[in-house]
Amino acid sequence: MSLRRVPLLDLHRSLGASIGEFAGYQTAISYGSVIDEHLSVRREAGIFDISHMTMILLSGQGLLEVIDRLVPKKLDKLRKGFILGPTVFLNEEAGIKDDVLVYPLLSGDYLVVGNAVNLAKDLEWLEQHSPPGSKVTLLNTEHSLLALQGPRSPELVKDLVPQAQELGRMSFLENVETSLGTIRLVSRSGWTGEDGFEFLAENNVAERLFMYFVNRGVKPCGLAARDTLRLEMGFLLYGQDMNEDTSPIEARYWIVFDQDKKNCVGCEALHKKLREGAREVRVGLKLKKGERTIPRTGACVTLLGEGIGRVTSGGYSPLLERPIAIAYLKPSHALMGLSVTVEVRGKQLEAKIVDFPFINK
Repeated sequence: MSLRRVPLLDLHRSLGASIGEFAGYQTAISYGSVIDEHLSVRREAGIFDISHMTMILLSGQGLLEVIDRLVPKKLDKLRKGFILGPTVFLNEEAGIKDDVLVYPLLSGDYLVVGNAVNLAKDLEWLEQHSPPGSKVTLLNTEHSLLALQGPRSPELVKDLVPQAQELGRMSFLENVETSLGTIRLVSRSGWTGEDGFEFLAENNVAERLFMYFVNRGVKPCGLAARDTLRLEMGFLLYGQDMNEDTSPIEARYWIVFDQDKKNCVGCEALHKKLREGAREVRVGLKLKKGERTIPRTGACVTLLGEGIGRVTSGGYSPLLERPIAIAYLKPSHALMGLSVTVEVRGKQLEAKIVDFPFINK
């Protein structure tokens, strides 16, 4: 299967990015130093190309009922200009098909943003549940999605999009006219733990936007830094920390569903899991400062020689100056503060069970 390209790939190459593969896409992985990019976002700002994310436009009649059927979050507060999410698509057993954001547009259409790895699955799922006459359109080739993240973000957007400073978290503007062209969506969310904005625009406008921020001293960042940033916050990555065998209960992903919602795909199974309890739960692991060995996906977590769980994501925290990891443990052993051992390439690494986030924001 051939790799897809993010539309701005040539721009990233010209700026010196290391190009690699992520979830079936060729994209920018880093611009020289992941730690420098990471710390720029924490302290000032960074600009990411996240056009690998699945972007699907739903057009037609009866779509509100479709969304209501497919997500376990109640729609009583759904209104234009506010993002529904994060939420999830569930399978019939309450496993997570994907975690998504849903944008209700002024036109009556809906934009669904999901994970790149689930592009084909999300398309098929939405086509399967959409009524006759509706249209399911993939936006990935004609549009790019950029993310400006960091404490300086509001200051940096004020000249280009002054009204963006007034946006609340998880809200958005449509069809914003700027000196660089029309930006289809400007939203305020992010996946780094920092304040920030997303820009959905046609590719030529997106290229000008990317360079607008770079020329103002914003550090271009790749997906490697985006991974370490999300890990410090304990945010889940689809395919590593959750999949169709994981429910929001085990993942402790409480924000994606409402307990009293009943009529959705997977809702009945979700309530059954709530009654019966979790078979494993997601926790954080913090290793000793100065340790350089990174716990990798699948590493066994043990206590007094007995296996109690497994690592799903691991990395180095530039702020904490130590390795950290996300793991799933037996509920009986998911005790905050407990010391455990992580086995990595024959080494026994001491770790402490902690809650999320790993850093205070």
